[in-house]
Amino acid sequence: MVCTIAIAISLAVISAGCTTSTNTASPTPSVSTHVAAAVAQQRPAGVSPPSAPLAISSLVTYQNPGWDVKFTYPQDWWGALYPQENAPARYYACWPNNGDNFTYVSFFAWPNTGNDTLSNIVNNDTQYYNQYNGNVSVVQNVTSTTLGGMPALKQQLAGNANNDPTTPVETLFTYTIHNGYVYVIRYDASASYYAGSLNDVQQIINSFAFL
Repeated sequence: MVCTIAIAISLAVISAGCTTSTNTASPTPSVSTHVAAAVAQQRPAGVSPPSAPLAISSLVTYQNPGWDVKFTYPQDWWGALYPQENAPARYYACWPNNGDNFTYVSFFAWPNTGNDTLSNIVNNDTQYYNQYNGNVSVVQNVTSTTLGGMPALKQQLAGNANNDPTTPVETLFTYTIHNGYVYVIRYDASASYYAGSLNDVQQIINSFAFL
């Protein structure tokens, strides 16, 4: 959720290697690194949701052979691919048109050049989360799970977005490593919206598969 998941590829090359039935706005904003994207606590600027919800029962499949992944999300959600500037990371985000500026699922993937363990990766991300959010607490401790059939770790954190006490948020991280890449699905939402989209998010996580 966040969105799971070719090195330093341009957007044009990435787009040529994927198939999706989503729409992307133009221009699409970019982020400097996967870390900057991961700690952002707001919907990426410059991309708008659909003017009206579509059939909730329908699903959109995002498939990218260049990334070796696919996953589905509700058709009434909006999705966009984001290029990375000077970073070998992959970033795709999708979010519902529910009125909450903080609800979105992000997919990240980046080369595990340091051969980090999942535990180290989770610890590093937790430090970044603490750096960019105030009053951080652990809602769910790190637990074992699977992602795309691979061993994975997940945890749920809560805090104040950008250290603003008026914007409490909750975040669910799911991590795995596959073929030398770290894959992360990250789900963010305002605390009052978190439970409302959790079932949809869990379906997205469950649909994640390696090609």
